[in-house]
Amino acid sequence: MNRLSIFLITLLVAQLLLWGGLEFTKPERSIREEKTRSLLETEARTVKAVELSGEDGSLSFFIEDQRWQDADLENFPVNQYKLAEFLSKITDLKRGLPVSFSEGSHERFEVAEEDYKLKVRFKKTDGASLVLFFGKPATIRQSYVRLAGEDSVYIVDVESWELDTSRDNWLDKGYLRISPENVSAIILDDMTFKKKDNLFRLEAENYDQSKVDKFLETLTDLQLSHFVQGEELSTDGSGFEKLFKYENEDGSFGQVTTMSTPDPEASYFVRRTDKKGTFKIAAEIVKEIRAASLEEFLGEANHDK
Repeated sequence: MNRLSIFLITLLVAQLLLWGGLEFTKPERSIREEKTRSLLETEARTVKAVELSGEDGSLSFFIEDQRWQDADLENFPVNQYKLAEFLSKITDLKRGLPVSFSEGSHERFEVAEEDYKLKVRFKKTDGASLVLFFGKPATIRQSYVRLAGEDSVYIVDVESWELDTSRDNWLDKGYLRISPENVSAIILDDMTFKKKDNLFRLEAENYDQSKVDKFLETLTDLQLSHFVQGEELSTDGSGFEKLFKYENEDGSFGQVTTMSTPDPEASYFVRRTDKKGTFKIAAEIVKEIRAASLEEFLGEANHDK
């Protein structure tokens, strides 16, 4: 092979290498890869604790035995699904293209160190810590965000209502729910509903079972509105009165008790004897349960005839 042939072959190989390099590093490809790059580059399952800071204060949660718990209030029932969903969404966010590279823009987008809508700190199982600053809404369903240690500001698919640091936002509002499958009877003052063939039946004749079923949904699926901290309840609990009780399949008894709040038209304090914590519940729920009577069910059934 003569020198000219060797030179031409070498030149061809060099051109091929140059073309390949340009193809894989051209701006269009880099932009496409950057738009789909993970913002945090981590997975929700690696997060062992999370801190949320905002206008309504700060909250801290940690995971233990596969359940999220409040780091400050032992009796606060955390909404497991909601918190896990939030963590999954945040760790799955994509960077997209920055809307700003300038540190001077942080206050304008409200993602500065001291000026933000929500600050989220993740503590990972490997000891690493990640911090995000969420700012004002970018669009109806998007918000500005900045990763601590970076100047770039991005737009991500997080709505403003999701950036809520009020404690009740993370409350398991069905915490006092009674599982019908574990209960054999529910007892009000003048009524007893006993379970038979997976239905709770009144110890009476000629009543409307559909109305009984609907009423029992209210009894067993109590929806909470607020977690009551110690300073909100200046009482030893002696003012609580029985709302209703229930018998479990194992023969033990439980009881739901209530007490008036300073605004009884809006809410009542509520407790369950086998659960920790005091909560608030809408006044109309308590009033509906207290107003129910055997005569009412029988009267409605007779009227329907």
